[in-house]
Amino acid sequence: MASRRQTAVMPSGFGDFVRRRLVDLIGLALIAAAAALALTLLTYDPSDPSLNTARGGGGINNLLDYPGAVAADLALQTLGLAAALAVPVLGAWGVRLLRKQGVPRPWTRIAGLVGTLLAGALALAAAPASSVPTRPA
Repeated sequence: MASRRQTAVMPSGFGDFVRRRLVDLIGLALIAAAAALALTLLTYDPSDPSLNTARGGGGINNLLDYPGAVAADLALQTLGLAAALAVPVLGAWGVRLLRKQGVPRPWTRIAGLVGTLLAGALALAAAPASSVPTRPA
């Protein structure tokens, strides 16, 4: 009897194809996350319901509804305006992945982003408050 070679179920190169599509999907997800974060921050309204604000009878002004209001409230309460620094970074990482350029040392980059956001929050907290009048209640 002649021995038969076992063949793979999937064609050769299928694993590489799936890996490339997964990287593309991650790139699109990063761009979508950057756009969603930008929308939530731009349409933030302090009167919107969130984790520390009770839901009143009024509507939600955030374009991404309740999840957007909560995300914007959390981002602005934890990082302040420095939260906006994440928008271009996430978008740039997504574009690099879609262009097949990759993000070198991703764990180092993520740690650097967290450090930058914290440093930006500290720097902006030390800045003097603006003299812009607040909106009447």
